[in-house]
Amino acid sequence: MPNTASTSDLEALLARVEKATGPDRELDVAIRLALFPPAGRPAWLPYTASLDACQALQEQLLPKWSWSVMHRHGESGPYAVARTARVVGDDVQGFDAVHDKAPLAWLAAILSALIARSQEHGQ
Repeated sequence: MPNTASTSDLEALLARVEKATGPDRELDVAIRLALFPPAGRPAWLPYTASLDACQALQEQLLPKWSWSVMHRHGESGPYAVARTARVVGDDVQGFDAVHDKAPLAWLAAILSALIARSQEHGQ
């Protein structure tokens, strides 16, 4: 299902995700409203709090794309690295994101991929 957001809308959502410090119901609602047309909106899911919700989002918006989420520990404490990618011919197009919270890292990677796709289509 294609998203309905413009590139600038996606960039604004990405900025909000990157600044988020944890689960945020208002951000979850903004994501749902921006990415799905009214007739095709799924039930509310806690995207900012749940890896399962992020997986459902990616499967809806980026079907057949691969993903990974890894927990790491650095000098400033634990963090998560998320990647979403697809193979195009002999090339891998991947989008990585880092955040203290794994769902937020994955959301940032998904939004980065959607931004790139939107730019490819001139939206």
